[in-house]
Amino acid sequence: MLSVSETTPVTNREKHGVLQRVITGVGWAFLGKVLGSASVLIVNAVLARHLSPEQMGAYFLLVSITAFGAIVARLGLAQLIVRVVAESMATDLPGRAGGIVRNSFFAIATAALILAGIYIAILNDWLAYSVFDSPLLGTVANLVACWIAILAIQTPVAEGFRGLHRIWLAVLFNGALASSILAALLLLLSVAGRELNFELAVFLTVLTAGVSLLLGALMLRRHRSCLTGRGDASFREMVSLGWPLYVTALSMQAIREIHLWIAGWMFLPGDVALFAAALKLVNLVNLPLMVMGMSIQPLIAELHVLGDRGPLQTALRGCATVAGFPALAVLCLFILTGDHVMALAYGEKYKAGGYLLVLLSIGALSNVATGVSMQVLAFTGHQRVLMAVTLISGIASTLLGLLGAYFFGLAGLAVGATVARVVQQIATWWIVWRLTGYWSHATVRPAHLKVAFEYFLRALSDRRRKRAHHGFSVSNELERDG
Repeated sequence: MLSVSETTPVTNREKHGVLQRVITGVGWAFLGKVLGSASVLIVNAVLARHLSPEQMGAYFLLVSITAFGAIVARLGLAQLIVRVVAESMATDLPGRAGGIVRNSFFAIATAALILAGIYIAILNDWLAYSVFDSPLLGTVANLVACWIAILAIQTPVAEGFRGLHRIWLAVLFNGALASSILAALLLLLSVAGRELNFELAVFLTVLTAGVSLLLGALMLRRHRSCLTGRGDASFREMVSLGWPLYVTALSMQAIREIHLWIAGWMFLPGDVALFAAALKLVNLVNLPLMVMGMSIQPLIAELHVLGDRGPLQTALRGCATVAGFPALAVLCLFILTGDHVMALAYGEKYKAGGYLLVLLSIGALSNVATGVSMQVLAFTGHQRVLMAVTLISGIASTLLGLLGAYFFGLAGLAVGATVARVVQQIATWWIVWRLTGYWSHATVRPAHLKVAFEYFLRALSDRRRKRAHHGFSVSNELERDG
């Protein structure tokens, strides 16, 4: 049970100001993420109607390859930037925040250029002809190398904004702006009657990502004054804190992509397109939690370093609850009308993938129900535990996917992916409680939600104040809830 002590009263004016920040920050994050997700859906819908299933399968594989390549080049510094910037700003060490952003940008840019060269020289032919047996992948090697570098370098830009609590800028420059511009271009070309092909689709994707990166870097320079002053960040500190996050990031991205890779390795390109199309729609189920997770990441780091257990506990559960209701609504829609949703999104050729949409959505719901448990481990100093969890989960997910695909085809692959995700989320949720004492799952108790909202506001208003010993009283409702 949490200790009880006096706290500094929060005036109505402070509450009003904090409430405005909460509504503005989360609102912008929600709008930005909805814009990005809707744009990606439009991009995929337009391309699915212009490209053959084989070409669409190759495009989906390229999106997966570049996403994983960007993770490799990021060196685990994405989460580290958010954590260190948030902690440094909370403890009045803006120079340390600025140092981590600058050092991370240099390290990621160097790694991205090296990886781009390796992809052109070695990986392109190996993936195109030996792994996925898709000659289309081999025709755009230079574009893919540029794509990987751009996605990697945009990370210190977007995460720098997130650590500064410019959530809407972080969302905008972490893919939402690029996908929106791409969607607009493809719609214009489609309306104008321009025939789209595979190479043009990849070129436009890389071009819009590059434009977004340039605009984001210019915007971040305008905020550089916020990252100067007391404190500094050494390269040794970055390595010490970052390598467990690096292994974790690689494992988590592999878990997200492994089943698409298995489909590309074991099935025909048309089947890959069907599976990938369902997988993309399932991301809609995770959208609410992703928005809340992006908003709360800096707060986890700040409130943990300040020792504000009460507000952090209630904020975590409040996030899971707020995200859970819309996710449940989307899941029910997919279960009842999965085939029609697939046909509406991608065309009649994809209607047969409705059952895949249902199976994959069940696993996504478990992610929403258990909340932001992985972020809690990452931002409370338990990087190595999270690394071990994701490594074990990745191995189990791969084995289940391979066995399911071998014996039961695409349906077995989807079931394997779902089972692996459910087990991983439950295990992580339990480990978070054992190590930190925090519950991160959703709740439907009105009293708890009321307490969560009040503490969330109080935590935001006091987040920059250093305190040696303090606490917040917790209602009996919250104590009985664990």
